[in-house]
Amino acid sequence: MRDLKTAVLTLLLTASLAAGCTGDDSEEDLDAKYQEGYDAGYGDAYDASYDGVAQHQYNEGWDDGWGVANTDSQAEIAEIQATVSGLEAASALMEDQRDSLLALLSDSQEFANQTIALAEAMNETIAGLHAMLGENATLVQQLQSDLAVQQGLVAQWQQTAEDNRADLTGADLSNGSLYFTLLTGADLTGADLNGTVLSAVIWNNTTCPDGTNSDNNGQTCANNL
Repeated sequence: MRDLKTAVLTLLLTASLAAGCTGDDSEEDLDAKYQEGYDAGYGDAYDASYDGVAQHQYNEGWDDGWGVANTDSQAEIAEIQATVSGLEAASALMEDQRDSLLALLSDSQEFANQTIALAEAMNETIAGLHAMLGENATLVQQLQSDLAVQQGLVAQWQQTAEDNRADLTGADLSNGSLYFTLLTGADLTGADLNGTVLSAVIWNNTTCPDGTNSDNNGQTCANNL
């Protein structure tokens, strides 16, 4: 197309120069004619170069290029959309996994809280048991002390009873009254109890007049005089 324009311009320039050499026009007229011819020739050349065939080819080239570009773009868009879909699916899966982990974490935290509460309750129970053990130990010591005192008192009573044991061997208690008399540890060997009132007598380890022990006679000497 550029070669065609150059040829036309050269032709117009040659014709203008030839006309200037043979005519009688002035220099200004020649310049005006030259410009007019140049404009007309350039316009014809431009119109000739921009004909329907060139436009058609240009349009076909544009359409082909646009089609290729559009196809490539559509393929790239489809690939991007596929990537986006994959990312969305992966994101949804990760969200599900996150929710599952959060649920597990919540359950674990709840279990941990329950375990801590149980441990605290057990600690309180253990502390209470220790306190009770201490109190019981103190009580046991007190009871042991009291028992020692009681044992001492028993020993004293036994000694007193032994010291105060009634010796009624061969005594004449006939026709008397032993009503409500405590005869614990008394020795009545050979004693005379004929006609003696023996109601409510307390016989305890008493040696009866016949030498037997009241404990072996049904806690009495009434039948062993």
